[in-house]
Amino acid sequence: MRKRILSLLCVLALCLGLLPVTALAEGTAPDNLYVGDQRLPVGQNSCWTTDANTGKLTEYTTGGDEWTVKYDPSTATLTLKNATIIGVPDNVNTVGAGIYAASSSGPVSLNIVLVGENKVTGVYGINVSSEGASSLSITGSGSLTVSATAANGIGIFVQAQSDANLTIDGANVNAVVTETNGRGVELSTGQAGNPNLTIEVQGGSLQASGQPNGIKFFTNA
Repeated sequence: MRKRILSLLCVLALCLGLLPVTALAEGTAPDNLYVGDQRLPVGQNSCWTTDANTGKLTEYTTGGDEWTVKYDPSTATLTLKNATIIGVPDNVNTVGAGIYAASSSGPVSLNIVLVGENKVTGVYGINVSSEGASSLSITGSGSLTVSATAANGIGIFVQAQSDANLTIDGANVNAVVTETNGRGVELSTGQAGNPNLTIEVQGGSLQASGQPNGIKFFTNA
């Protein structure tokens, strides 16, 4: 009997291991993704270049390696390579975030991979938001300076109805806001009770500063 149960568990583990990555990402990939002045197509791969002075994105279609922003929807991964991204409120990006990833129907996860030196700024620098759980992962060998340009702005904002999580693995992240009532990093949930609000730094670094909060946790509890 024990051998039969063990065999069934092994088969189950093998089947789970064979699931495509796309299937694992479908349930949590953002259904809205804005980067700078563009709304990225969430259902297809795309590459972009950014203007170092204005942050303007231009789609890159030549097939080379000169892009600075790349999105892979199968893993909800946004790769930044020496990118300068500036979010401004307009008729495309009404939120005004440098990077805005959202889901209106459930949990959302966004993976950001850093290559080289990157800068992101906006009313919010990075805003990941959903009606369920929200998760932001920042990895890679590069660095990121993220800031907010308005009063009450937030450098990195992970907003959820339930759990909110920020993970930094190997990357160097500096979240700095000098405007009034600014926060370098904020994790916020609308859930009362015992939501999980977590920041985890593994092998990289996080520096956060603001007026008055470098890092703020907020719940309805």
